Amino acid sequence: MRSWLPDFARDDLVVRLALIAFLIGGGMARGENLSQPQARATLALAKAKRDREATSCFTDRASAVAESRRTRKPLVLWVGVTCAKHAEIRRDLSDAIHCHVPEQHGDGAPRIVIEGADGTEWFVPAEKINARTAGRIRAKWSGTQAELLRKDMGIQERSG
Repeated sequence: MRSWLPDFARDDLVVRLALIAFLIGGGMARGENLSQPQARATLALAKAKRDREATSCFTDRASAVAESRRTRKPLVLWVGVTCAKHAEIRRDLSDAIHCHVPEQHGDGAPRIVIEGADGTEWFVPAEKINARTAGRIRAKWSGTQAELLRKDMGIQERSG
């Protein structure tokens, strides 16, 4: 039986079809192989992030102060409260040294304590911690002056 395609065209067509089938089949297999290492890498990065966040908090104030001075990073004291309850703020302030202490200066009231750029110690009572807290803390670190209602109440803003 005689083909309507010349011999060279028929061979070329077979080669092209085989090449297309190989590329499609090979691409799918390669895609599956890439997803497995990619998934492993994603899981490893997530685990490393969890480990870093879990282990980067000090429990000894003296060690935290020393590390803060050595690395020239700001210090965040979590007094009577843990950063796990305020994970968003912890992430927003991830470039600082964090320390969990049961009390400071004999006062165990739950709060976040920081030292501003001017050397003044500022605090945010636990009941006042909200989504804007990290921004206010960063403003104190940068030296930006924020209007305060009362110095003894920490970083506040007017409610009216």
